[in-house]
Amino acid sequence: MGTIWEGHFVLELSDQSGNVISKMDLDRVYNEHLIFNSSFQIQFDDYNDDGDIDFTIGQHASSNGKVYKLFTLRKDGSIEELTVKGYSSLFVSNTTGFYSTKLTKVDNVSFKIEYYDNSKGENIEEVFRWDGEAFVRVEN
Repeated sequence: MGTIWEGHFVLELSDQSGNVISKMDLDRVYNEHLIFNSSFQIQFDDYNDDGDIDFTIGQHASSNGKVYKLFTLRKDGSIEELTVKGYSSLFVSNTTGFYSTKLTKVDNVSFKIEYYDNSKGENIEEVFRWDGEAFVRVEN
């Protein structure tokens, strides 16, 4: 019941007049059709201190959380996926939005995620730090 948008989606950056500056086909980074049940605001921040705006796009995963991919908007207007080494997506329970969430910044080049792990029966926290080319999980 209600709104359901399912299928192929493209991120578009356009100017104030509606002219498309750049676009990114999300089929290139997602292996499955995306589903959105409502419109949403993309939540922006700079997670690696490079001056480019970063953002997440996510999908429902379970009652315990959502899975997000991390993108950046370069100064030239191009949109790219940011690499999180060893992760195809980030599973996050503590979100600020459904289809886009702000990640909790630890410092200018690090963020943390929190999620509930059913197999352990506890909340897990993971920290990721930018190494110049990718976000890498910081071992505890």
